Amino acid sequence: MVESCMVLGMLGIEAFEDIKKHKIAVWLICTFGICGAICHMLHQKGEYQSLLGGMAIGLVMILISVATQGKVGLGDGMVLFVTGIFLGFQKNLVLFALSQALASVYALFLLVIRKKDRNHEFAYLPFLLISYVGMLAV
Repeated sequence: MVESCMVLGMLGIEAFEDIKKHKIAVWLICTFGICGAICHMLHQKGEYQSLLGGMAIGLVMILISVATQGKVGLGDGMVLFVTGIFLGFQKNLVLFALSQALASVYALFLLVIRKKDRNHEFAYLPFLLISYVGMLAV
């Protein structure tokens, strides 16, 4: 329960910052990451393979951000890295897949209805937040 509230709080704050400023607070992500590692050590009883797998999803996003020279946000990968600490591999993969599906629908809407070009940037973290709320509701 505590972990869910922490993830929800982090995603809520960071989604708001992403919409408003198109930037995220790195210090906040680091703080939540440290808290997540502590919670994991106290409550998960040694499921480190799932933790590392969850973090790997974020690491792949970070590497994609570097490879594309920032077309994919570095902060998005950092947030997925931290959610991986809290959620583990399987749940973080579901979170990532749901958020990608929502973002894809939104991108298609922007392309077809709003006539934006394919290089138009939009905030991704709100899709992570919506996806996580959906996961909690199920």
